[in-house]
Amino acid sequence: MSSAPAADGGGSSSIRLAIASLLLLSPLIGEVLSGATRMSFIFVLIPEIMVWGCGALLIREAVRRWRGGWISALSLGLALSVAEEFIIQQTSLAPLNWMGVTSSNGRLWE
Repeated sequence: MSSAPAADGGGSSSIRLAIASLLLLSPLIGEVLSGATRMSFIFVLIPEIMVWGCGALLIREAVRRWRGGWISALSLGLALSVAEEFIIQQTSLAPLNWMGVTSSNGRLWE
């Protein structure tokens, strides 16, 4: 017997469920559970899904295509988190003087 899904698309619902769970759980675990995003600001879940969820899907697909292991997935996840903090949000090195922020929470060089 073959372990491939049926040609009529019988396995597509489980694939869609896996994609949806990865899209939703990655920003919830990474941002909400850690306390970086409060539940009162849950409207930012859509951009976080676009960054963390789609990034997690891309990482999973790249690791599967390259036949990589956990080290590959963790390395790409670290690269995604560095890109998100330094390039996308620009909050780790750039000061937020325009907001009137004077504290150094989350700043590397202050």
